[in-house]
Amino acid sequence: MIAAKMSRSAALIGLSLILGCSSEGSRALSGSGGAGGGSGGTNGSGGMHDAGDASGTGGVQGMGGATGTGGVQSVGGTTGTGGSSGSGGRASSGGATGSGGAMTGTGGRTSSGGATSASGGTQGSGGSGGSQGTGGATTGGGGTQGTGGRQGIVTRPSYNTGTGFFVLSGKLYDANGVEFRIRGVNRNHYDVAAPGIPKTHANTERTVLFFNREYGSSATRNVQVMQQDMINNHVVPMPGNWEGTCDESAATLTTIVDHWVAQASSYTPLDKYTILNIANEWGPSNSTVWRDSSITAIQRLRAAGYTCTISVTSGGCGQDNADLAKYAQAVFDADPQKNVIFDQHIYGNWGYDSQKQSWQQGLIAGLDALVMIGLPVIIGEFGPGRNIGPSPSNITPQDIIQAAEARGLGWMAWAWDDDPSAGDTWFALSRNGDYNAGTDLTTFGKSVVEATGYGLLALAKPATMF
Repeated sequence: MIAAKMSRSAALIGLSLILGCSSEGSRALSGSGGAGGGSGGTNGSGGMHDAGDASGTGGVQGMGGATGTGGVQSVGGTTGTGGSSGSGGRASSGGATGSGGAMTGTGGRTSSGGATSASGGTQGSGGSGGSQGTGGATTGGGGTQGTGGRQGIVTRPSYNTGTGFFVLSGKLYDANGVEFRIRGVNRNHYDVAAPGIPKTHANTERTVLFFNREYGSSATRNVQVMQQDMINNHVVPMPGNWEGTCDESAATLTTIVDHWVAQASSYTPLDKYTILNIANEWGPSNSTVWRDSSITAIQRLRAAGYTCTISVTSGGCGQDNADLAKYAQAVFDADPQKNVIFDQHIYGNWGYDSQKQSWQQGLIAGLDALVMIGLPVIIGEFGPGRNIGPSPSNITPQDIIQAAEARGLGWMAWAWDDDPSAGDTWFALSRNGDYNAGTDLTTFGKSVVEATGYGLLALAKPATMF
């Protein structure tokens, strides 16, 4: 979302105001977001927060799922019966209950505490249920997934030469070929501790990075944050560049890609674990400039050695639906790795279908249009609703998440740390950077993390390759 914090560059704030996009500082001043738009959201830059370091230690809490267990373990089947089997068990993290077992007598599929489906065990032919699969108990921060027998594994296509995530038949898969649904959060301040993120079971963290040594940043420091804060806690890093937020110039995107290319030797060793977000909210709406510039950017990144999945955000401050609905397929097809996902942001340019203004995109109609393209799409940013911010929206987090889940779309809330000191009046999920109890979360945070049936604790499952 939108760039720069109150304590940071006034020039960025001025730019964002001119563009109709905001910074943390301009958000506080702006009530924009009326007809035609407003900003793409509430992104601040990822540097040091005015309020100082988040409190609490970085200890990772052992929370395997919503109940803290990997799910009730399934029994492979009633001994001596050829088909009837014990139920797959209720999955932790709100996973779907496995079937009672096929006529082969398997224990049924259970969603384990993470992304791996834990089978009930290997079925003896017409006899005992076989050895019991593990329920997928997880350990801290979304945890290391138990492997009770992986089901649904697909083979990496021959044209994809990477070692990490890949796209096949409209779905995203992790390095082991297990389908992966992004359910996570954005992080606004790379340089402030955020020990609570892994404890929410968020499986992906989209992070604001800097590339020109702003605020003490460097490629080495960026890699250190991704390794220590994310990969070591089994959270997928989605690093992003925010220099082009709400900018429509093709030259700006070229400069952003120049940074990625120049620092490729630092970032490509993490390709197995990362999803690279080229540029936050760059580009014009409903435009072949967005299409053609994105194609060129991806091809340059591939030539520089990046084989990881690439995430491309829509234009129009991230909120334009037509860029994705009309041009995403062409962008995907032009990638020699065929390894691109697409990112839609939802703020004030969107509304409930029955209540929206003529210039707004209806929530259901817009998401249905994304489903129709048949490619992996995430809602990469959304806020608390309640008409908060410079691009105010009354769409609730619950309605966005549930609409995404119903359509197989990933989702990431903005943002863990924007701004914790503002409590329920702004966009932070966390009150202090950590998470040990519901009191550490704002109202927005409780909806995204703890909500029964649709929050991160209920649904998020880690990638299996950690």
